[in-house]
Amino acid sequence: MSENRLCYQCMEPLEDGVNTCPNCGYNNTSVTLANYLKPGTVLHERYLIGLMQSANGEGVTYIAFDQHVRCKVLVREYFPEQLCSRVPGSTEINVDSNHLAQYKALMAEYTELNKALARLRHLSHLNPALDLFAENNTTYAVYEYFEGGTLLSYLKENAGELSWNTVKRIFPPLFTSLSMLHNAGVLHRGLSPETIFVTDRGELKLRGFCISAVRTQDTELDAELFDGYAAPEQYFADRSQGTWTDVYGICAVLYRILTGARATNAISRGDYDNLIPPADVNPQVPDTVSQAIMRGLKLDASARVRTVTDLVTLLFEAPAEPEESKPRGTAAAGDEQRPGSTAVFPAQSGSRSAAGARAGQRPAGGARSAGARTGAGTRTAGGARPAGTRSAGGAGTRTRSAGGERAVGYAGSRGRAVADEPSLFERIRVPMFIAVLFLTIVALVILIFVQIWENSGTSPGGKNSITWNSSAGNTLNVPSETTEKPKYNATMPSLVGMDFKLKREEMAKDGMLSLEPVYEFSEEYKKDVIMWQEIEPNEPIVMGSTVKVRVSRGSCNVAIPDFSGMKLDQYLAKLEECGFAKAIEYKEPAVPAAVTTAKNSSKKTTTTTTTTTLPANVQTGESGAPQIVYYKEKVDYRYTNGYVCAVEPEVGSVLNVKDGYTITVYYASSLAQQTKVSTLTTKKGQTTTTTTKTTAKNGAVTTSSNPQGGVTSTLPTTSVTLPPTTSVTTPTTTTPPVTTTTPAPTTKMTTTTPKPVEKPADDPPAAGD
Repeated sequence: MSENRLCYQCMEPLEDGVNTCPNCGYNNTSVTLANYLKPGTVLHERYLIGLMQSANGEGVTYIAFDQHVRCKVLVREYFPEQLCSRVPGSTEINVDSNHLAQYKALMAEYTELNKALARLRHLSHLNPALDLFAENNTTYAVYEYFEGGTLLSYLKENAGELSWNTVKRIFPPLFTSLSMLHNAGVLHRGLSPETIFVTDRGELKLRGFCISAVRTQDTELDAELFDGYAAPEQYFADRSQGTWTDVYGICAVLYRILTGARATNAISRGDYDNLIPPADVNPQVPDTVSQAIMRGLKLDASARVRTVTDLVTLLFEAPAEPEESKPRGTAAAGDEQRPGSTAVFPAQSGSRSAAGARAGQRPAGGARSAGARTGAGTRTAGGARPAGTRSAGGAGTRTRSAGGERAVGYAGSRGRAVADEPSLFERIRVPMFIAVLFLTIVALVILIFVQIWENSGTSPGGKNSITWNSSAGNTLNVPSETTEKPKYNATMPSLVGMDFKLKREEMAKDGMLSLEPVYEFSEEYKKDVIMWQEIEPNEPIVMGSTVKVRVSRGSCNVAIPDFSGMKLDQYLAKLEECGFAKAIEYKEPAVPAAVTTAKNSSKKTTTTTTTTTLPANVQTGESGAPQIVYYKEKVDYRYTNGYVCAVEPEVGSVLNVKDGYTITVYYASSLAQQTKVSTLTTKKGQTTTTTTKTTAKNGAVTTSSNPQGGVTSTLPTTSVTLPPTTSVTTPTTTTPPVTTTTPAPTTKMTTTTPKPVEKPADDPPAAGD
């Protein structure tokens, strides 16, 4: 056989050239679903993937082979099909852009869950993660592979149920592991015979851990709830879940094991709760165990057993009633009931039928005998119990009258007097108690009057002084120094590594906590991820209280984003989202502070000095340097008005948002053409009207003259450069070109007030108009 060729179903070696496994009969050439990893894929250069074992709303579990350790493993792939899909013919996962935030947040929760399980690998009855790695745009967890089967299949092989003696022998280690899970802040939420594994050595292993969204109805993922084992709060996304949720699940598992029947669905029980106690279904189940299971299956979470530790205490505690208060069962006439025999309890109203509800009652030695509740052991319609008889040797009776009163007779075999006359202490016990209580009250009143007398005429002392309030009906006002302790009613969850926005909405919706964020830059955590929480996980808290959390603002080194196809307001909002300062409009520097003029015989020189002041309320970095984002218009015909056309520094430049910086955003403003009318006069007295067209482009203004008339003149074209912040707005006109020639050296130009020239008609006027 070749070690490199394995069966994709059982991961056993195959001979060269053989595709059908002799061990399980699977053919490696069989067709598989395209949405799952193809068998034979190697992940992390280590794990050979086999067939898919199970899938739910969170991901897919595959059988795999660890090529380093040479053993079988289970590989769990985070793959919520509602949020993503697999690229055809590839191992890569394509995330829906509309659900990208949800995908990442749930993947972070999935990663944290498996990290917590890895830290608990010392618990032998858990199946923790052995490896965790990221690949194909998702996360994979590796678990140990065990030979065996689920608890459900184990029950089918053992007549469908187990005895309490067997349960109390194999389940305590699982209870301990579940309790330590809760102490570490991890909830299972999916306890059932399908998620409890029985190894070939008879050990129980807890597996099937999932994120909370998969174990809760009405969330963004398809819920996987086990019918009859899911707690009522798991069917409603707005209800709180906790350790009591797993208590319901483990009690439902015990109910199934001990009775052979599955408990009624929690939603159905909400309409009509007809769940029968386990002891009524199986008389071999002890009463204390039956009552503990029913307390763990209460629909009201506040009335349910809260922790696994409390449940174990109820399951394994022995009845501790005083001997005199224990009801004595009645035996048939002539039969002897041995000392220490098990008492027969009367039926509870509404819980067991009057005739034969507990067939097979325990005999005197500890087992229950049939018919123990018939005949002399039953109650009459009026509520009285007929006198039970005992054999010779002094049998006594204990009966109830028609009105419910109990007449107590003491058995002669126990050395008790037949007469029921109370002793001397019993006769004076109540009067003595009343007398002591009266004397205590009198002493307290005297003490109060003495203190009032000593403090009369003086102002009240410190905070412990006692004052007399005559206006309130002569009552004493005694201030109390005691402070009521907060009533803790929940456990602090683990928030580190979670998406802040999603967790804040979830906590507010449940009414559990109000999260107060403190934003800080971090190179370790991604943006909007919680880095620290004020209260440690698993600490008791009061629901509705406010807890501070530190939230990552992401890395402080941010690249200037691209502006393609974005309007000015959109791009400025994007800059703010990246962590840059709020943008302000660029304004020209202040008026020149000083003007110095120097004259000489040849030319005149003017020197202008300007001062630059920062805008008011400018934001500064940690070093005190200003952080400014300007926006200003720029003439650029390549872009539509109002769209960003340039940014300085250029796109992709990395800036530290904690230091000082200046960013200038330019938005397009296509200025129109301007037209002026000028009068041109020659030496010969000829006057020519000239149209001057001014076009602004890229910050420069170009002027051209087109004289109109009979004289042709050629004028030089002048170019005027405006300051960077000057904007010119002129109406756009179209003027037919007219060429006029005039003598250039003798021309004199008179400029009139500019006025727009009307646009010529598109078509010439019709004849006759």
